[in-house]
Formats: sequence, structure tokens, C-alpha cells
Amino acid sequence: MACRVLLLVATLGAALPLLAAEVATDWIEPRAGSADAALGAEVRSVEREGEELRIGVAVPKTQVGEPAQVEEIVVVGRRGEGEEESLPVRYRWVADYDRDHYGLVLYLGRRAELPLRIYFKVPDRPQ
Repeated sequence: MACRVLLLVATLGAALPLLAAEVATDWIEPRAGSADAALGAEVRSVEREGEELRIGVAVPKTQVGEPAQVEEIVVVGRRGEGEEESLPVRYRWVADYDRDHYGLVLYLGRRAELPLRIYFKVPDRPQ
């Protein structure tokens, strides 16, 4: 019986289309000019606003699609070798930095001094 249920779940899982994909940057230092090789995202500005760190990031348009379609943004910090810590984040999309990049502003707490990785949950695009 358990084998049949497992087979049914596996079959249904294979038949359902993926609704979202996850796109992520490499580790980025929270300093202006830092860039990642995975997506081509670049930190354009870093400013301290009270307890928060405001980080302006240029995100290539070809990597995430339309900002309105991004379902979620998750930011993690690297504490040690292989250790990731989820960081509380507020974000907003701003005017495009240039023709090829969206502007993204991240508002992070004081732990944001760590190297960062940004995950974008975007609709799955056909191959």
C-alpha cells in the first residue's frame, strides 16, 4: 500500500508544472562595488540609517524578469564556513539604475555586515 501511495505522489509531482523557481546571487560583500558572478548583481550603495543598513543593489533584468513578478526575496548572511543565517529584510524596487538593471533597496538590521546572498523566488520560465 505504501509503495502505491509513494508511486502516486511521485507520478503527480512529475506531472505538475513548477510554479516558481529560485534564483540566487553568489556571496556579496555589503560594500559599494561588490558584485557576484552568478547573476551579475552589484552593490551600488551602502548607508547606515539608525539601526538599519540600507543597501542599493543593481539586479540584471535578464535574471529576474519583472520586479512585480518576484514573489519573495530572502537574504541570508554567511557566519562561518557553510553556515547561513536568515536575515530579517524589508525591500523595495526603485527606478531602474540603467537600461539593463533594476534598482533594489534592501533594509537590513545590524547583522548585515556579513557577506550576503540574495534569493529571488520568481515564476518559472519556459526553457
